[in-house]
This record gives sequence, C-alpha cells and structure tokens, in this order.
Amino acid sequence: GALVVTITNDPNSPLSKLGDYNLNLNCGEEVSVPATKTFTAEAVLLAYLAGKLTASDDIINGLDKLPKCVGEIIENQDKIEVLAKKFLNTKEVIILGRGYSAALMDEMVLKMKETTYINSSCYSVPDFYHGPFALAEQSKTFILINNSGKGQKDVEDAKKRLLDIEIKPFVVSDFDSSADFLIAKLPECMSALLYVVFMQLLVLKLSSLKGLNPDMPRGLKKITVTK
Repeated sequence: GALVVTITNDPNSPLSKLGDYNLNLNCGEEVSVPATKTFTAEAVLLAYLAGKLTASDDIINGLDKLPKCVGEIIENQDKIEVLAKKFLNTKEVIILGRGYSAALMDEMVLKMKETTYINSSCYSVPDFYHGPFALAEQSKTFILINNSGKGQKDVEDAKKRLLDIEIKPFVVSDFDSSADFLIAKLPECMSALLYVVFMQLLVLKLSSLKGLNPDMPRGLKKITVTK
C-alpha cells in the first residue's frame, strides 16, 4: 500500500509502469556498461526531489549552479589526463572523505574498479581510523575528498596522519589551494556530485591511457538478471 515512485531512463520500460509515478531521467539511451550518465542523472533528480520536498535553498541554489560547475570540470579534461598518468602504476586505491561526499564514494570506487581494473575501496575518515588505517602503506594510493563543511577538519587530520607516515595523498578539494585538483564551491549537500564527475573523468582518462575500453569492461554485461 506504499506510494511507489520509479526512476527510469525509459518511460516505457517495465519498471516505469510498476509504480504510482514515474520520474524520467530524459538523458538519452545509456550505452556504456559503467552507466556514469544515468547514475549522475539519477543523483541530480533525487537532489531536485529532496529540494522540493524540503524547500531547501541550499539544494535548489546548488542545482542552479551545478551545470556551470560541471562544465568547468569538463573543460579541464587535459589537466585531468595529466593527473591520470600518475595512477598508471597504481595497484590499489583507497578513497577517504567525510559527510555528503563520503556518501557517494562507493560510486567513485566502483568506476575505478570497473574501468581501470584497479583494486579500490573507500572509507569515511572516522571508520578508517577504527581499523583499516592499518592498511596504510606507501605502496597504496590515497585519494582524499577534502570538501569544505562539517567534515573538513577530519579530512585535513587524515591528510596530516598520512603525511606523518610518509604517504602523500592525492587531494581533490573546493578550498585547498594546494590540492591536486580544485573544484568549484557549492553548498556542501550538493558538492558531492562534482567529486563524482571528476572521478568519472579521471578513470575515463586512466582507462584509455592503459589501452582499455572504459565503455565495455571485461566480464560485465549491460543488463544483469537477479533471481
């Protein structure tokens, strides 16, 4: 008896007809197995829905600015390709963040695994301290999502602790001028989407540099059947 809303990229798909309401992504057919386009569109649509339900100025204002901020990242693809070259010999990546950005790190890790075949994992900084910090060693590559906001102090502390054991993390930030890559500043609840787009482009460049096809990862199919 619950109200069911479906989110699909095809208003005529079987799933779209199962709910009381259907929200259409309207972003064109997704032909890439990693489905970066539809994931990002779904996140934007859910943010828009949350903004309308809560009348959040931060979300609505962030959405208004989002296209321009994403465009700025896309315009920096040459710089992202230069950064991707630093990951060519990487065997393992650990991504650390806090707050809203940590909520979308699973997407960043999944795309790293799918398109570059690099073993990857992610942790919220406090969880990383709880036990996985024992994994920290110079043979691993660390990416810090250093977003301004409530979790900023925790991420900066993680950076210091890694530097103390002679691990220099790769930093993406919206405020740290010493970061490896700077993104535009949005309200904290919206900026996580920019880090996702950056990571999608990073793994795209890295996959291509490794001679792989990022749209067709080995062993994967576009549609999976779960029974």
